[in-house]
Amino acid sequence: MQTTYISKPADLKFYFLAGLSELPNNTGRIVEIAEKIHEYIESGLITITGELKFEWQYKMRWAKTNLKKNGLIEKSHKVGSKQYWRIPSHLVASKV
Repeated sequence: MQTTYISKPADLKFYFLAGLSELPNNTGRIVEIAEKIHEYIESGLITITGELKFEWQYKMRWAKTNLKKNGLIEKSHKVGSKQYWRIPSHLVASKV
């Protein structure tokens, strides 16, 4: 396994989508997606460098906003104050 080094907030968009796609029904809360990204870091799949190393969770939320504005994610449902996000069904590859 080769480690990918990321230092730009824009790089988090890919890992946000990757984390979300690993959750059941491609749906999850921000904290669940952050847990997935943390797993990528802990497993050595990615290494975050520079200032981003200390602010990736904050910048991940901005990545979410950008993905939402570009139609790559959408609100799914809300449970109390907890918002769930999903990848729109037309963007999800079918598993045949």
